[in-house]
Amino acid sequence: MSDKRDAWIEKMKARIDEANAEIDKLEAKGRRAEADAKMRYHERLEDLREQRERAKERLEELRESGSEAWDEIRKGAEEAWESLTRSMQRARDRFGDD
Repeated sequence: MSDKRDAWIEKMKARIDEANAEIDKLEAKGRRAEADAKMRYHERLEDLREQRERAKERLEELRESGSEAWDEIRKGAEEAWESLTRSMQRARDRFGDD
């Protein structure tokens, strides 16, 4: 189970790296936006950052967990990732994806 767990952890780390890149991209776009849009960008980016932090926390819990808790913590990490993914998609839809 350790190999499967390690592979899953690496997969989640890669996903978080992708989220970081997406958030950076949206931040850059927000800096170019008009005043009204900037406020919306900043609100959405703050939400994305909070969700990213929750996903990172779940990943850390997974790293520290014993094998008996792995499935439960993995489920929580997946849910956090799915929430972050949906929020990033809504941000791309709302603000456009350059």
